[in-house]
Amino acid sequence: MDWINVASDAVKIGLGALISGVTSYCILKKTHANEIEKLKLEDLKKSTEFKAQNIIRFASVAHTLTYQHIEKKATFDSPEYIEFLNLFHSIFLFSEIKLKVSTSSLFDAVNNYISIGKESLSESRDDLIIKMRSDINAALGSFHKQAALELNKT
Repeated sequence: MDWINVASDAVKIGLGALISGVTSYCILKKTHANEIEKLKLEDLKKSTEFKAQNIIRFASVAHTLTYQHIEKKATFDSPEYIEFLNLFHSIFLFSEIKLKVSTSSLFDAVNNYISIGKESLSESRDDLIIKMRSDINAALGSFHKQAALELNKT
């Protein structure tokens, strides 16, 4: 009868250990999955904040460059313009296609406006400058719309 008691005790202990081990494994797996999900959400939040900061700064620098060059042509070596280039590339690299298109449109509109000589006082030149400013405003509106759509997806 001794081996029966030993076997019975072994089954009781072994079964308890098995149940405990399976339960611990399931709990650890669930905890690990939750931790991974938490890290993904934190990473998404940081990425979205990075995008939002770049988008806001890009629009602000576009305004700054436009107003700095109301009466004169840009030299393209100012700190604002270099920041404008860096922000353009940052947004362009990390965005979806619709935001890339509107970013490029705004970039081109600002570049066209700040690169034109504004010293001439002819009426046709004034009309061209007014049209270019209007193009910047339209591009900026499209950029804001696409940026909001992209940021709201995340």
